[in-house]
Amino acid sequence: MNKTMALAPLEDFLARARARLLTAPPTTFSRVKVADLNGDHALAPDPAADAFEREPRHAAVLVPVVARPEPTVLLTLRATTLSNHAGQISFPGGRLDPE
Repeated sequence: MNKTMALAPLEDFLARARARLLTAPPTTFSRVKVADLNGDHALAPDPAADAFEREPRHAAVLVPVVARPEPTVLLTLRATTLSNHAGQISFPGGRLDPE
């Protein structure tokens, strides 16, 4: 496989992503609608209030885009037995393991 062939899928993905990604929030996405959503913000309405109560820790997530005719993002379903974020849908990744 030559270098041009290897880069073609990446260049194709980037071109399709640029064409579809928004550069600004949609005008129809008002603050009232955000408040009506049921998400983590409902559990922690003011996350900035306790942002500095503990030391930050290194973490990472992976946003795997699966190469299909319509790109697909791979997500994970967290086990319902976990002590944090049980049963939530998330990106793969999280806290870094000690070396």
